[in-house]
Amino acid sequence: KNGLLIQNRTSLEKINTIKYALMDKTGTLTDGEFIVRNVIDFTDETDTLQIMAALEGSSTHPIAQSIVAAAKPLENLKVEAVENIPGVGIKGQVNQNFYQIVNYKYLRENQLSYDEQKIAQYLDLGLTVSFLINEQQDVLGFIALGDS
Repeated sequence: KNGLLIQNRTSLEKINTIKYALMDKTGTLTDGEFIVRNVIDFTDETDTLQIMAALEGSSTHPIAQSIVAAAKPLENLKVEAVENIPGVGIKGQVNQNFYQIVNYKYLRENQLSYDEQKIAQYLDLGLTVSFLINEQQDVLGFIALGDS
C-alpha cells in the first residue's frame, strides 16, 4: 500500500530494541547535491553570492558549482588571478578587488572578527558555511550550504 518492501519481518518487529542505527547517508537519506540555503551579507556594498560565484566560476568542486548555480544569472564581473588555497578555499581578484573564500577553521585560526551567533545557527543545522573576506581580512559575508 505504501510502497515499502520488508525483506525481513523479524527485524522490523525487533526495531524497538535497537540501540544504534548506522547508515551511509549520501544517496540514501540525501541526494548528494549541495544547494545554497542562505546568503548573509555583512555590508551593504558587498554582494557575497555574486563575488563568490565569480571566483568559483571555473571550479568543478560540488560546493563551488552550487554557489555558481545559485547566482545565475551571473553579473558581468572581471575575475583575475584565481588560485586554490589547499585546505582553506580560494582567492582571487574580482573587479580589481582582492577576495578570499575561506572555511570556518580559517576564521578561527586567524582570529578574524565575525558574528558568532549568526554563524552558529547554520553550523548547528549541520550546514557547510563558506566565508567571503577581503584583503584586510574583514568578513564580508557568508553562504550556508547543505545537501538536499
